[in-house]
Amino acid sequence: MEPDEQDFHEKMAAAYAQQKRTGSTKDDLQEWKNRYHVQAKLDDRLYLLLRNYCVTNDYSINTALKILLATHHTLSKSTNA
Repeated sequence: MEPDEQDFHEKMAAAYAQQKRTGSTKDDLQEWKNRYHVQAKLDDRLYLLLRNYCVTNDYSINTALKILLATHHTLSKSTNA
């Protein structure tokens, strides 16, 4: 392997290792697993609105959706949550 290629692979391995979730207890790991996957097909207008919101606020789509759902006036009144 070339030196540049070896350096690249070492950096990628280090970055990957930093992404791994390390739960200190079994309960922490179970809490981390208790999540839901949400997806939607958006028309062009809605996607651009979401994308612009993310760019303007420096949010990922995931973070933006969490914030929007948590602060939506109709959803925040719900007693089922």
